[in-house]
Amino acid sequence: SRKFGGNGLGLAISRSLMEMMNGSINLYSEGVNRGTTVDIILPIKEKQGIQT
Repeated sequence: SRKFGGNGLGLAISRSLMEMMNGSINLYSEGVNRGTTVDIILPIKEKQGIQT
């Protein structure tokens, strides 16, 4: 049985959002009760300055 409720859509939605923003999401785990590392990579656009 699951300790926490939910329907498992969180990661699928997160992945879709990252793809829509030309980014990526990666998850790493060393096993049960060891925690999880989440890497989120998103491109950053430089804001163009105002020319005077």
